[in-house]
Amino acid sequence: MTGRTSTRRTAAATTAALAMAAALITGAAAAPAGAATAAVTCSGLTTLSDPGVVPSPQTAKTATGSTGTAQVRYGTYNGKQYGWARTTDHNSNDLYIKFEIDTDGDRDANCSYYRLATGRTYTSAKATHSSSDVAFRACLLYNGGFDCDAAVTKTGWW
Repeated sequence: MTGRTSTRRTAAATTAALAMAAALITGAAAAPAGAATAAVTCSGLTTLSDPGVVPSPQTAKTATGSTGTAQVRYGTYNGKQYGWARTTDHNSNDLYIKFEIDTDGDRDANCSYYRLATGRTYTSAKATHSSSDVAFRACLLYNGGFDCDAAVTKTGWW
């Protein structure tokens, strides 16, 4: 073994020992190299454009307010579970049903879908995910460009 190789190995061992000591002091868990978790993205969740084809859908969340009723629905199609938004009633032909998707756990929408509620009473669907960071909510809005925080009728996150 050359002096240069020995120095590199010693430096690598010292760096690893310092990282382990820092983790112990701060209470952080040491993760193996290359074990970074992949973030969930909206584009990484499969889209189902017409969840009307899902047999026996169920309702996860419902909110009823002065603008009508919004729901987060879910069901399994071709072996994959999806979630979407729908309205069962709305009090204006100018209302949009909106479906918001949070992918990073902060309960702020990272992507969304909306439709004029009179054209079709439900949105496109997104595949659910095993990560608790991924959540869905539904709302009724007069302007589909706003987020559900501005809605009078909105569900909680599911």
